[in-house]
Amino acid sequence: METKHNKPSSDWRSLTIYQIMVGSFLHGEGGAEGYDSLWGPAGERKDGNLQGVIQALDHIVRIGANAIWLTPIFDSSEADGGEKLQATGYFANNYFKIDPHFGTEDDLRELVEKAHERGIYVFLDGVFGHHGGVNEPSPSGFQIDSTPSLSDRREDGGTGNVKYPESLD
Repeated sequence: METKHNKPSSDWRSLTIYQIMVGSFLHGEGGAEGYDSLWGPAGERKDGNLQGVIQALDHIVRIGANAIWLTPIFDSSEADGGEKLQATGYFANNYFKIDPHFGTEDDLRELVEKAHERGIYVFLDGVFGHHGGVNEPSPSGFQIDSTPSLSDRREDGGTGNVKYPESLD
């Protein structure tokens, strides 16, 4: 079936967003290995990757979506907490690299290019109030201060692991 390709809408109010949890989405052949473990039915592999998202773009257009929102794809492969947390992408250990279980920078470029060809916006989710053990500075040399402080105290009594305002840069 031929998919109609459109220009992305200039009006954000016309977006129909399809959210994708990359780790549990489709495994695209020729793409990254994916993760073995994620929440869900026991014995079922959850090995989604960026190539799987690319391969699903025509389907996403057919169901009427013109934007995709990806759960974080930052490198979480060495994050504290084990593979289930790593596979969510929400506990990055490096915000400046793509998680090798999801793919490469070239895979992300290909995804964005092919999505835009179909009139689809691509949104990358990111959570910067906690992390899974970031210990490298940014390309500009900035470092996250992971010292818990009283200002980081959550309603449940725990603390975040990013100190504010020290880490804002």
